[in-house]
Amino acid sequence: MSLEILLTCKNDLTRNYLDVSIRTSLAPIPLVSLSGLGNHLSGSIPKEIGDLATLEELVLENNQLEGPLPENLGNLRSLRRLRLDGNTFSGNIPNFIGSWTKLVRLDMQGSFMEGPIPSTISLLTKLTDLRITDLKGSPMDFPNLHNLMEMDKLRVEYGLMSLPKSNPMLFNFFLSYSLIKLRIYRTVCDMRSLLSANNFTDTIPETFGNMKNLTDVRWEHVFREDTRFYREVDQTKLEKLYMQGTSMEGPIPSTISLLTNLTESDLSFNRLRGQIPDTIDSLADLEYLFLTNNSLSGTIPSWISDSNQKFDVSYNNFTGPSSLTVCQQRAVNLVSSFSSSESSASVLWCLKKDLPCPGVAKHHSLFINCGGDKITTEGNEYQRDLDGSGASHFSYYSEQWGYSSTGIFTGNEAAAYVATNTFSLNITGPEYFQSARTSPVSPKYYGLCMREGSYRVQLHFAEIMFSDDETYSSLGRRIFDV
Repeated sequence: MSLEILLTCKNDLTRNYLDVSIRTSLAPIPLVSLSGLGNHLSGSIPKEIGDLATLEELVLENNQLEGPLPENLGNLRSLRRLRLDGNTFSGNIPNFIGSWTKLVRLDMQGSFMEGPIPSTISLLTKLTDLRITDLKGSPMDFPNLHNLMEMDKLRVEYGLMSLPKSNPMLFNFFLSYSLIKLRIYRTVCDMRSLLSANNFTDTIPETFGNMKNLTDVRWEHVFREDTRFYREVDQTKLEKLYMQGTSMEGPIPSTISLLTNLTESDLSFNRLRGQIPDTIDSLADLEYLFLTNNSLSGTIPSWISDSNQKFDVSYNNFTGPSSLTVCQQRAVNLVSSFSSSESSASVLWCLKKDLPCPGVAKHHSLFINCGGDKITTEGNEYQRDLDGSGASHFSYYSEQWGYSSTGIFTGNEAAAYVATNTFSLNITGPEYFQSARTSPVSPKYYGLCMREGSYRVQLHFAEIMFSDDETYSSLGRRIFDV
């Protein structure tokens, strides 16, 4: 079945769940906007779309389109917005993208296209929002963006960028233009993910060093050696700094206090060492600080342990003595935060590495209904797990099991940390399939005071987050990594 698009100068077929291909006979009308977002459009993009000279907006996101981009699309010189995310295209990003000189937004996230990003992207001088991720192919250089003076959103997610040791990642390289958001995340093979999952190998261009209008920096899971903080900081407008899993090492510079507008920072899963600088205490707007899984040492500052903000310093190498009398101090996650060599009697068991049993190891089995109430099924009693806390949280129950969670859901800080079968999906089997626990970064469950021996571990999964109808909530895709 084909879809013929004629009607008016603006056609919006968004989320009609049409299971069709795009018909190649398009009328030469003064079409300005064409959106087929969130349908089941299949086949290739017809070259005749390139004849729509007046087209300013083309949105084909979240469909089943395939094949290379037709060269005729280079004729769309009035194009201001192009979104091709979530399809299964083939071939390289074409050089003719440089013809779209009026383009303001370009989205090619999870498009299955191959790199590299062509140098002609530097001709898109009006671009303010660039999102390209999951490019396939061999390692590639970081794209030339030095002409994009209007940029205010650049997302680089799931990107493997191997920077040479001669040019370590600088804390203040995010410094010019009007760039507002920079996000670089990790690559997992060819897993789809905005310059992201893109196997960059070259250095980050020095032109990033002038980005003084940045408010949001996300440089995450970019694996390389010798990554470290730079001590000169000149991003006074920065509000969110995410540098998780970059193998960054060295101390946290005291000059981080110059980021006076900082509200969120995630520096977890790195190799940071030394003491936490007290200058951070001067950041009055800081609500979230994640330092989990580093090698920070010294004493835990009282301004952290006594804070009402969501701070996480779990899994570090702090030393005692400690005045802490509870495992979860207000909203601060402190679990396993002390050095493995710490033997001070003043340090609680839950603050020590590996959570040593405070009493007698007497348990030989453990069943948890993640995100759900206590149930009994198949002769086993599953413990309830309904605590909705999660951003920086540790709790334990009867010295039998515990739970730790780190991180917030980007763009949705109010998101729940437990999930239920809200779509009333027809899921057969035990009741534990009706609920789940969610976490944006690091959920951990602990079996406490377990007897020594071999155990069988079973994990039970059911899809309860996406609906099974033809609405937009059914378009999600799940990738398991257990």
